[in-house]
Amino acid sequence: MKLINKTVVFDLDGTLIDTLPDIHEALKSTAQKFGLKNLPTEHLRKLLSHGSRKLIESQFDFSEKKFSEKEIKSASKHFINYYKKNISTYSKLFPGIIDCLDWLKNESAKITICTNKYEKLAKQLTRDLEIDSYFSVITGSDTFKYRKPDPLHLKKTIKLAKGKLNNSIMVGDSITDFQTAKNAGIPIIIVGWGYSDIPAKTIGGDSFIEEGKELAKTIKSILI
Repeated sequence: MKLINKTVVFDLDGTLIDTLPDIHEALKSTAQKFGLKNLPTEHLRKLLSHGSRKLIESQFDFSEKKFSEKEIKSASKHFINYYKKNISTYSKLFPGIIDCLDWLKNESAKITICTNKYEKLAKQLTRDLEIDSYFSVITGSDTFKYRKPDPLHLKKTIKLAKGKLNNSIMVGDSITDFQTAKNAGIPIIIVGWGYSDIPAKTIGGDSFIEEGKELAKTIKSILI
């Protein structure tokens, strides 16, 4: 129980769960309905950390199609509705994640999620993949009036878990996560298997890992 007073805050998409396949399917459905081109997988991978609106705008741009605010809202609504109904069809945990969560739970750490996914969708996804019981708090882009990289999103998540900043760490895959942790004044581990739009190793952070099996020992080395 060495981590009883420690808080570990995870990003969700690209850090804990490989959500790209289901998001891609939702975008394909949106493309078909609105006469757009499908975003290539590698193009999509670099956009996932920026939220659903950015995905839709990029899909219109990629299709070289001008769009109005009304069209963006309509396409976004279709995308979210489709995704909500098919959120866990192909999504799965990255290798090594469940072992890390088990270790953190056994060490009595406070385990939380701070994501720019809508809170309801984040909770639905963790339930579907049967990992929701690990997390004491899950906050999303609509939980507060602010979202990552605003440090208040992270700080409030830690506060809801009854944790303290000086006993917390974040784990993420993007420059957004790095900026959030840096602005909040807590250490961050950057993972190399996610959806960063720049090489993950160049983001910075207190540690960089390439495999999930490294996660538990890296958290331990920073928090203990």
